[in-house]
Amino acid sequence: DAARRVTPRSGYQFLSSHYRCHPDIINFANSAHWYDDRLKVFTEVERLKRPDFWKRGIEWDQVDSQMVEDSPKGYYLRNEVERTINIVHELLETRQYQGTVGVVCPFRGMADLIRDGVDRRVHHRLIQSADFEAQTAHGFQGDERDVIIYAMAVHPDMPRGARWFVAENR
Repeated sequence: DAARRVTPRSGYQFLSSHYRCHPDIINFANSAHWYDDRLKVFTEVERLKRPDFWKRGIEWDQVDSQMVEDSPKGYYLRNEVERTINIVHELLETRQYQGTVGVVCPFRGMADLIRDGVDRRVHHRLIQSADFEAQTAHGFQGDERDVIIYAMAVHPDMPRGARWFVAENR
């Protein structure tokens, strides 16, 4: 954490109570990977609206994509943007999922492209009902959705600054 680097140890507090993820998901982060079992999970599982048609809590969808540079600092992955829009469309339009939906992407430009694409392809009433949002992780901080789609935006040829940003903001 950037704040931890500039703040004396006595100046910060670990927030150990967690209310937002299914225990199966947060227990992965709570393991030795990051939190050494220091999190206390208080999620009300019965409140979560998991899609009946998804068998697992985490799905991986590998998307190969060409990198499109759209500014000296920015880029996006066209196929990943399209696949993410298609997943949201399938959830809300085709399968008529009734829970809340969000997309998290590390980069603002790609999150905006996804949001704009969903706005064009999915009926406004469904977007509103799902409380749909496409944000960076920082933009989603303190918020939650029943389903989160993570568009990784990682590519072997991504600019050095973007690579550093993803590595430092794990």
